[in-house]
Amino acid sequence: MLHDKLWACAGLISLMLLLDACGSQIYHYVKRGETLYSISFQYGQDYRDVAYWNGVKAPYTIYPRQKLRVYPLPEGAQPPSLPPISTLPNGERHHPATTPVPDKSPSVAHNSVRDTGKQHTQPQITPSNTGKLTWVWPAKGKLLRTFSDNDNARKGLDIGNRSGVPVRAAAAGLVVYSGSGLVRYGKLIIIKHNDTYLSAYAHNRRLLVKEGQSVKAGQVIAEMGNSGTEHVMLHFEIRRNGMPVDPLRYLPRRV
Repeated sequence: MLHDKLWACAGLISLMLLLDACGSQIYHYVKRGETLYSISFQYGQDYRDVAYWNGVKAPYTIYPRQKLRVYPLPEGAQPPSLPPISTLPNGERHHPATTPVPDKSPSVAHNSVRDTGKQHTQPQITPSNTGKLTWVWPAKGKLLRTFSDNDNARKGLDIGNRSGVPVRAAAAGLVVYSGSGLVRYGKLIIIKHNDTYLSAYAHNRRLLVKEGQSVKAGQVIAEMGNSGTEHVMLHFEIRRNGMPVDPLRYLPRRV
């Protein structure tokens, strides 16, 4: 069953995998610029599960070359007490791959981030964990492709328009990834709306928001493009507890 899942995800996974000697455990090696959220998104997992499987606690600091389990622990196994941080040949530790994002905090909190041996303080804003989200369409344009449970290439909506058309946050939240590390998604933004929902905006020409930035529903966050694809379009996904869901069930009816 595990191998079936691997084949099903093969079209989405472009990052390094490592199978253990028995072929039953799957790991991901962290690259600089990745976040726990982007890695979890890549493998279709809830970020809280990936954190638990690897003993990574809030604020979810991860490191280049760190080995992360991206599939469940064997039944009865316990997660490590500390995240497995790899070291350079001379024993030097790697610096964090990303600015950490808190899971639960007051509306504004400050978190120290280790980076090249210095302490940096960056305000972090966590979206409300309660209340109903108000969704808006992320872009104007022709609906090229809709969601399908049975097709791994259709885990969201494809909206076509011309290059440079504004891409907007579909709901208020916190930017937890802004970059181009997931090759098949091109220039990608991931927004955390609450403990349950994330949304993703792929193939942009230009990214206008950074990780750790709070955004409002309808705020322009990117420009539509064709990074990672042959056609100018926005690929938009909503993830519920890590799993893709049909965005048309959440977005208002188009007029």
